[in-house]
Amino acid sequence: MQLFKRIAASFLTRRTRHLHDLSDWVLAPLGTIAFLIAGYWTMAVTEVLPDLVTTTNQTGLTWIGVAAFTFLGGQGLTIWFYGCLAARCHSILFDRHFR
Repeated sequence: MQLFKRIAASFLTRRTRHLHDLSDWVLAPLGTIAFLIAGYWTMAVTEVLPDLVTTTNQTGLTWIGVAAFTFLGGQGLTIWFYGCLAARCHSILFDRHFR
């Protein structure tokens, strides 16, 4: 139990790091990976979404359709998060090196 309390205390008192505090060698791979993740999931969603909408328009909204739209909405949040992370890394690196 003491080990858990010690771990929890060190977690609560840790130093928070912001993106602008990270070095270029961390920001560049982080932004690249985030860009690749957002791009991959965007391609996957744009491949499936038109067929899902067409099928839903033909058959009506079923429980499977609701689940599929919910899943794709979650994928949209993932795309948004990683896209914003990639854009932020880009803007920090651009400000450091080109302004």
